[in-house]
Amino acid sequence: MQQANCSNIIIGPWARPPRSNAAARVSDDEALFLRSLFQIQNHFGRPPIAELGLPKSIRLVVDYALVKQLIHATLARGGYERENEYRERLSRTAKQARLRLVQMGIVGCEDPFVWFTGQPVRGFPETMQRVRTQSA
Repeated sequence: MQQANCSNIIIGPWARPPRSNAAARVSDDEALFLRSLFQIQNHFGRPPIAELGLPKSIRLVVDYALVKQLIHATLARGGYERENEYRERLSRTAKQARLRLVQMGIVGCEDPFVWFTGQPVRGFPETMQRVRTQSA
């Protein structure tokens, strides 16, 4: 199996074709990752460091380890699993979800940071662009 990191994404059988400007659809695992990212971003998000070279539209980045911790705390462990098996299973799930979201352009990452890019995602109203109303 080939190793993948944020800067060198390897396209696998799970890759999806790029979508148009329509809101992206995500799987349950990817939705869990996004919910965790948004929750951590609201509490522990910080402005990106200049070395990341992110556009000004990216206002907050978070530590990927915090997102993984929240995913681990959110999901219940099955009674048949030992703690180390549980952690390994969730780590693989979180990594795969992150890689798919990066490949779809929904999140970006640069070790150890991860951020939301601003692309609309179905089922996440906070990602949709707000319609500006004209005041009279």
